Amino acid sequence: MEPPGDAAEVKPQDPEAFVRAALGEWARRVAGDAAGDFAKAISIVALRDRTAYAGFLRCLFDVRGEPVDKALAFKEGAVPRVADRADLWSLPVRLTREFVEQEELITAADPGDPVECNRCSGENGAGVCETCHGRKTAPCPACLNTGRRSCPACAGRGRIACTLCAGSGRVPSSVAQDGALNQDVCPQCAGAKEFACADCADAAAPDCARCSNTRVTPCPACEGRGAPLCAQCGGTRRIVRGFSVQVAYLLAYYRSLVRDPGVPEEVFPENPPTGKLGETVFEQEGDDAALAAQKPAGDAGEAFARALALVPAAGLGPRSRRRLQSLSIEKIPIFEVVYAFEGKEYRAWAGRYQNRVVALDDPFAELASRRAAEAAACLEKGDLAAFEERAAQAAALAPSNTAVVALRASAGAFQRRAAVRLGLKLSAAAAVAVPVVLSLLYQSPNRHIPLAALGLAILAASSGAVLWAGARLQNIPLLSARRRGTHVAAAAAAGAVLIAGAFAAAAPIRRIDTREFEKRL
Repeated sequence: MEPPGDAAEVKPQDPEAFVRAALGEWARRVAGDAAGDFAKAISIVALRDRTAYAGFLRCLFDVRGEPVDKALAFKEGAVPRVADRADLWSLPVRLTREFVEQEELITAADPGDPVECNRCSGENGAGVCETCHGRKTAPCPACLNTGRRSCPACAGRGRIACTLCAGSGRVPSSVAQDGALNQDVCPQCAGAKEFACADCADAAAPDCARCSNTRVTPCPACEGRGAPLCAQCGGTRRIVRGFSVQVAYLLAYYRSLVRDPGVPEEVFPENPPTGKLGETVFEQEGDDAALAAQKPAGDAGEAFARALALVPAAGLGPRSRRRLQSLSIEKIPIFEVVYAFEGKEYRAWAGRYQNRVVALDDPFAELASRRAAEAAACLEKGDLAAFEERAAQAAALAPSNTAVVALRASAGAFQRRAAVRLGLKLSAAAAVAVPVVLSLLYQSPNRHIPLAALGLAILAASSGAVLWAGARLQNIPLLSARRRGTHVAAAAAAGAVLIAGAFAAAAPIRRIDTREFEKRL
């Protein structure tokens, strides 16, 4: 099957028009311009509706990994507790029920009382905090260790720009005749551009709310302890035994197809986009129970049931469950057509998606074979013009057809045979003509045997050139190859005449009377 092109899709309300358009696009993809107006050249013999239904199912699976032992910092109510690790599905997750892949690491505590942290032995870490160096405090980030914060009105500048002139000190007054803008001193600030901030006296406001004018805050790294927090208990000095589980929401896609057994599967794309194959006749989202209650009737219901049956009973593994699923059913117009072309009937199927066509028989391959056979017959008869016309038609219809390939080989063999025959004729003509002419024109022909041999050699060389041309010019039409060979022979013969003339000039021809010439004739 040929890959679909970018042909405009025809709405299948008119089946015959749709099928003709699809076959026309298919013919142009297969045979190019040689197909002509294929849509008009065919006649529809039979047209059958082979409507199919496709189901598209999306599933969002909740997949949970193996529990991994972990010591957890004890904080009352901060970590959920489970009585049995096998009950992973009772653990809450923050992932959303949407068709988006997500993942999260969740933790839970086993039953039991908290115990003293075995890493810090209840001492909450050891050593000195690298941030505060044991001082337990850090400079206040709000007032920068000054006890005073920047004035919010003037941003710590102590002055505010004039609102009338925007801090320029001048305002427009009029426009001159040449378009220039006249300006006067700002009446609000009198050209001073700024005013002293009324909310502060020295660009700062007292009373830092963050540190209450103490200039320091507890060290954020050690929370004011002066020593680093224990990485295991987080400073609580107690831990509980628990575990962590990796939770992932993963998407899976399933496709079902209900079609007539006689319709080839190639008419449907392998990974079709949803909503592109045909008309959506059913669409529902929910869990298993909600979808099962919405099953449509007929073939659409069969596609519905097959799509749900494709989902493995175990989901994506032993610790997976379906959280959400969406199912849509599409009605796909498919037509089986029997059409007549060049006196023979052919069968094909046409689908709406990108006007896809699957042909049981290729009419262009058969037509190319017939044209190749006609060309071979013309070649045997020696009708080169008709041969080239039929051969060009066959090559345009199906360049890789076996008959067309064989035809090219036959044409090459014909070229070589024609070249050999022409070479032999020229050699024979040279062998006879040159001695005869010399014997007529020269007083002592025996003196000019070398001249005859030279002329014969030149014409034999021209024959070889013709033979070479016939062997090399495989892709040139036969008529052109024959013409080129004739031109090569003519050029060689002209060279032989020029050399003979040169010899004649060196050894002048003896004058003979008419009677002697006639006697020689």
